[in-house]
Amino acid sequence: MPRPASISAPQSGEVEPDVNAVPEPGSVVVMPVVDGEPAPVCGEDGIIGQPSPKIEGPGDCGILEPVKVHRIAGTTLAPQPVIGCRAARALSVWLEEAAKPAFEEAGAALDGLDIAAAYVCRNVNYGEDGLVSQHAHGRAIDISRFHLEDGTTVSVLDGWHDEDHGPLLRGIHQAACGIFSTTLGPESDAYHADHFHYDVAERRQPYCP
Repeated sequence: MPRPASISAPQSGEVEPDVNAVPEPGSVVVMPVVDGEPAPVCGEDGIIGQPSPKIEGPGDCGILEPVKVHRIAGTTLAPQPVIGCRAARALSVWLEEAAKPAFEEAGAALDGLDIAAAYVCRNVNYGEDGLVSQHAHGRAIDISRFHLEDGTTVSVLDGWHDEDHGPLLRGIHQAACGIFSTTLGPESDAYHADHFHYDVAERRQPYCP
């Protein structure tokens, strides 16, 4: 299986993309959207965004029909992730069936998500060798914080062991198993101590350690 020749660690800050350049392995690729206002995409009224140009290479990296998502199920995503529709639809189901009801039951409506990663051309855990990450195919999304309508922010890093938010976070994370093919979080390994990783990899059965 061809894979990126080398993988660099994620960098902070944003750089204006060169749409004619081939993306470097390990670099976050934010593609320009087509003209037009955000509207329903992926055949779902609750997924609001804009279609983006096809992302190709290097190696196995790329998304055939990427979308830049603004909101899902009334929940704002920031920064706006570029992902494929399979991942967007799974996130919509999880928000509608698990995350939003759990926060509402706890007394505060969910307003937004902080996205730690979406499309990025890299190997698993930024390794120099190994399998290409599901992020490199637009099939994965990482969530680091939840913003509530009352102004409260709940982070995965701080909230996981918190008496108030820990049970809620554990509950919605467990509920993601089966909606997504892979669910990873703080108890999976050190790489996921501060975020939830969800992807729609093709598996015979869900992987939810």
